[in-house]
Amino acid sequence: MVALALLATGGSEAVKVEPLARRLRVTKGSFYWHFRDRRELLAAALRRWEKVETSAVLDAVPALGSRRICLTVYAPKHIYRPDAFDEWMSTLSQRERTEVQRSIGMLRELGVQLPYPYSSAIKGSRFPLRELRPKRGDSPLRVIYAFDPRREALLLIGGDKGADKRMYERIIPVAEHLWEQHLKDVEDEEEDHTP
Repeated sequence: MVALALLATGGSEAVKVEPLARRLRVTKGSFYWHFRDRRELLAAALRRWEKVETSAVLDAVPALGSRRICLTVYAPKHIYRPDAFDEWMSTLSQRERTEVQRSIGMLRELGVQLPYPYSSAIKGSRFPLRELRPKRGDSPLRVIYAFDPRREALLLIGGDKGADKRMYERIIPVAEHLWEQHLKDVEDEEEDHTP
């Protein structure tokens, strides 16, 4: 499904009706014949992904009985923190660190299932970066993160959008650089383990 491919590469912001219709070589009207709106398309795409991608895993663990327990299969085993992130954390007050740690705990528990308002896609990035939003977004603190090909979470860098009106302009390029470096390291590691 094209919508799933766009969703995987660019997040929900990449799934727009007009470009999707062009890519499929259909009219916008034919899109609306099948879906009431973009939200319905996204819901259908996610239902399909869940059905196709999670069926084998859920079938393998029928004895668990709890959907919450089954979803932990999709939670990251590791959450990586580069030096830039730890340096930023060291500048925070104890209260702020606690808020951020609480968000990281939710990410650890729910992984890719962490919903808005706790997590949202980053606009204007070349990569599918996301942001943790402590206190359901009521805090101005943000943590830019992503999931690597192994589905491990990488906390790239943090910022305070209340104190820095140009925070995203400033930290997205840094986050992208850290992300590219991490992907290269993962690739090198995989090559080292290839017989």
